[in-house]
Amino acid sequence: MARSQFDNSPVSTNSSRTGVPPSLPTAMCNLETEGIKYGCGHYVATRTVNKIDCMRPTCTKSVRHPSNCRSSECAIYYGPARSETITHRTNEFCEHCDYWFKGSRVR
Repeated sequence: MARSQFDNSPVSTNSSRTGVPPSLPTAMCNLETEGIKYGCGHYVATRTVNKIDCMRPTCTKSVRHPSNCRSSECAIYYGPARSETITHRTNEFCEHCDYWFKGSRVR
């Protein structure tokens, strides 16, 4: 496949089927959460129900990650929530949106 002159993506000589270089993790641990759905559209988790472990030694959230590992290439964040169960809906804005849309006028 020829590269376009506008394609600035790095070229990998050892690409996998997913297109992600083998040195980078392709999956991370995920959470199942319960939370509030606000009128602004944001979902805010209020409770973690379950953690889904990716079982990868390159994910700092996994039980398989060595405690003495200091590699900067390990995943340090959870992946997208596996499930978000809405326990309450409100027409109010979440804390962040409330500040941006109403907070500056109150001062």
